[in-house]
Amino acid sequence: MPVKGCLPYTGVLNNTAQGGTDSVWDLRDSAPTSAEVNPTHLYGNTGTYVVKLTAIDTTTCNRTDIYTFSITVYSIPSAGFSFSPNPAQQNKPANFNNFSTGAVSYSWDFGDGQTSAETDPIHQYNATGTFHTCLVAFNAAGCTDTFCLDVPA
Repeated sequence: MPVKGCLPYTGVLNNTAQGGTDSVWDLRDSAPTSAEVNPTHLYGNTGTYVVKLTAIDTTTCNRTDIYTFSITVYSIPSAGFSFSPNPAQQNKPANFNNFSTGAVSYSWDFGDGQTSAETDPIHQYNATGTFHTCLVAFNAAGCTDTFCLDVPA
């Protein structure tokens, strides 16, 4: 199971404990504990949850084993940008102002075959036309949001 995801996040919890006759999962949010062997749980709020599995074996002297792991749930990023000058000018650099939120990395496609991973790139269009320019914003969990504008040059 991944240890991170985005809202709403459905965790599929896998019990990999060896042995055990019973399982108790403490999902560490407002949900009650679960006695399912491999429960599925929806996390509806951002945050880090330290999930605890208690594996119980009533047939041995080592009756209880406890396993913990963390799940981090992130908000989905929001991509957005503006550019200047507007309209962009052929053979002159245009400044792209990234105002995305909740993102840690970016992928730009300027619509003319050129790309960038910079936060606030400067790009020059070498032809006249309208270029469908897109920004993909990625958060720490790899979730994305895409924002596109037609940029006249």
